[in-house]
Formats: sequence, structure tokens, C-alpha cells
Amino acid sequence: MEGPGQSQVEQAKHVCGGCPVREPCLAYALDTRQAYGVWGGTDPGQRRELSPPSEPRPETVPVRPLRGGR
Repeated sequence: MEGPGQSQVEQAKHVCGGCPVREPCLAYALDTRQAYGVWGGTDPGQRRELSPPSEPRPETVPVRPLRGGR
């Protein structure tokens, strides 16, 4: 991120530095995969690095066609 948005992110992270609920806030953001904003002193890119990779989607099984061509 660049420009004014970056300074806003840095200011928000600074506020998080002294917050008594920083750890539960970050845990919530990771558990619910918050994609925007500063949570627990981290930005979205930092949270992506901290999150475990998503589980692959299960394979799908083709369905048999219905009788009568429907």
C-alpha cells in the first residue's frame, strides 16, 4: 500500500500497540478471515502470512443423468 492509506494503516497499528485486547482482536480476525482494515495490530497482508493455508475443496463426483433425459 502506498500514499495516504499507508499512513492511516501505520497510525492504526500504533493505536493497537497499547490496546489491552490486541491478542483476542487478532485471533478473531484470523478466525474469521477479515480481509480489510487493521486488526490486532496487523494489516491484511500480515494476516494472510499468519493464516494457515485454506483447505482444498473436496473433489466433486459426477452425477448420473436423470431417467427420461431430464
